[in-house]
Amino acid sequence: MNILGVVEQIFRDRSSFFADVQKAAGLPRKIGECAIVWAAAWFLVGVVVGAPGGVYQILASAIKLPLLFGVTALIGLPLLYFLALYSGARLQLYQVAAILSAMLVVAGVLALGCIPALLVLWISVGDYALYKLAVAAVLVFSSILGVLFVKQGLDKPARGASKVREALFWVWAVLYAFVGGQLGWLMRPFVGMPDAPFQFLAGAGGSLYANLARTFWALLLSVF
Repeated sequence: MNILGVVEQIFRDRSSFFADVQKAAGLPRKIGECAIVWAAAWFLVGVVVGAPGGVYQILASAIKLPLLFGVTALIGLPLLYFLALYSGARLQLYQVAAILSAMLVVAGVLALGCIPALLVLWISVGDYALYKLAVAAVLVFSSILGVLFVKQGLDKPARGASKVREALFWVWAVLYAFVGGQLGWLMRPFVGMPDAPFQFLAGAGGSLYANLARTFWALLLSVF
């Protein structure tokens, strides 16, 4: 298996990757290679994300982040396949799965690239609220670029964009973001509070967006 080769192809020669998807050339191998890359990338991201909460939180976050992104992509796969089929992108289910696997590689590697900045932020500042917002920003940023990669992958086999496909894609993207956010909230915490006891799951209740808004507001109050 050429693990680094698939990363190089996705980032440097994505047209070649999309061509392989369209021709269904070695897709089981590519999906397997992508799975190894994104699982490892999100595992390492989880290690740093959980650092403020200690050893147990590090292990918990390292396990939960790959699960979060993998399960979210799996849930979004059937809808994306049918929307792509309806809009004229004639792809088989396993071809859409290959595009989603590559999406997770894009998001995971980009998030991994932000790890040094997150480490410097935590070591130099040590503010939990600021760190949590920075982690959320990294996850959102990398996920958005991953979703845009999917859009390119759907446009390629259909030989260009169309208004119908673009509208349906953004419907899927919004639903994907909602599902990911909800799963992330149910699987919290990812960033453990340094002074709080460890908990693997915080349980249901509350809202991700309300929690982030409260964190942002508290951060503003502490600054001003």
